[in-house]
Amino acid sequence: MILTAKERGEAIALASHAAVTSGILTLRAGGQALRVEDTDAMLARAVARERVELELDLLAYEQGRRDEDGNRLHNRNHVRFRDGAMIRLGRTGRGAPFLRDHRQNDSHARSGTVIDSRTEKVDDEGHYQIIQTVRLTEPSAVERALRGLMSAVSIGWRPTGPVHCTSCKAEVFTDCYHFPGDTDDDGRTVEWEFQDAELLETSEVPVPGVPTAGIDSIRASLAAAQSSGYAPQETSMKAIATVLGLAAAASEDEVTGAVTALLAERDAARSQLDSVNAALANARSQLAAINAERARVEEDAFIAEAIQAGKVQLGAHEAHIRAFFRVNPTGTREMLASAPSVTPVGAPAQAKQASPSLALVPPGNATVRAALEQNSISYDKARSYARMWGAKDPDAALAALAQGED
Repeated sequence: MILTAKERGEAIALASHAAVTSGILTLRAGGQALRVEDTDAMLARAVARERVELELDLLAYEQGRRDEDGNRLHNRNHVRFRDGAMIRLGRTGRGAPFLRDHRQNDSHARSGTVIDSRTEKVDDEGHYQIIQTVRLTEPSAVERALRGLMSAVSIGWRPTGPVHCTSCKAEVFTDCYHFPGDTDDDGRTVEWEFQDAELLETSEVPVPGVPTAGIDSIRASLAAAQSSGYAPQETSMKAIATVLGLAAAASEDEVTGAVTALLAERDAARSQLDSVNAALANARSQLAAINAERARVEEDAFIAEAIQAGKVQLGAHEAHIRAFFRVNPTGTREMLASAPSVTPVGAPAQAKQASPSLALVPPGNATVRAALEQNSISYDKARSYARMWGAKDPDAALAALAQGED
C-alpha cells in the first residue's frame, strides 16, 4: 500500500498524542511545600474561583526502566525516543502549556504553564526521566490537584526527525510496515522510536498511559491489517493487479491505467443511471396523470348515471357523493344501489321514470315494504334516504313512489 506524505504524517502525529506515563511528586505554593493546614484555605479560594497559584513537581515521562530480572520495560503505547535525543527533548518542554486531555486546539483546556522541564539520566543503561514543574492558575485545575484528582499526566510532542521501527531499524512506512505493539518474526515487541522530537504540551489525563489509544487511532485511520500491520508495497500491488485481472507482475503504470479505465466506466454508468432515473420519474408522473384522468372520467360517469336514476341530487348532495366516491368507489356504488330514486319536494324529476317493478305495486306500507324487498332494497334504508332528501313523511313518499307519483 502506498501512503502519501500527508497520511504518514497523520499517523505519526497520532502516535505523538498518545499518553505515556505519569506521576505527580509534590505540591508547592509560594515556592514552599504546601502544608496541610494551608490546603483547605487554598481549596476554598479555588472553589470560589479567586486568584490562586499552585506549583506541581511531576514525573512527565520515563523510559528505560527495567524489571527485577533486568528486562527493559516498554511503555503501554510502545513508543520511545532515541537515547541521544532525551536530554534535548526534556529542555524543549519549558514554557509549554499544561492542558486537559491533550486538547491542543482548545484554548479553554489550558490549566497552567510548564515553568521548568529537564531530563534526568537515572543510569547508564538507558533509563531516563523527564521532570517538570507546572504552575497551575486555573481554579478548577487547582481544585482537582488539591482534592487528589490530578494523579496522572501525559506528554504530547512533535517529531523533528524520522521515526524508526525498532525491529526493522528502518523508517516507518518505507521498507517497514510494523505498528507499535506488533510482534515481529523473532518474537520481539515492536516499538516506534522517535529520532528527534520537541515537547508541545503536558496534559492532565484521567488514566496514565491509556493502552493502545493512539495506536488504535492510527490503525483505524489507515485501515491496517489485524496483526502484522501493513503489507509491503510489492505484495499490495500484486493483490491489486490480480483483482484487476492483470498479471501479478504488472507495472504500476498498467495498474494505474486499469484503475483509471474502471473509474471512467463507473462515471459513465453513473451518468446512464441518472438518465434512467430521470426517465423513470417522468414516466411515473405521466402515469399518475393518466390514472387521475381515468378516475375523473369514472367519477363523472357514475355521478351522471346516479343523477339520471334520481339517486343523487344536484348541489351539495352531489358534492358529498363525489367526495365519498373518491375515497371508496365500491362502497359508494353499493350504497346507491340500494337507495331509492327520489325527487325532492318541489324539484323537477331527475329520473325519466320510476322502476317498473315499483310502479305496479299498490299503496300501503306493507305492500311497499314487500315490493322494495322483492327488489333487494331495504325498506328502512329507503325510508331514511327519503327523510334525508327532504321528505316530511317518508312512508307517504315511499308509497307515492310505489304508485309512480312524482
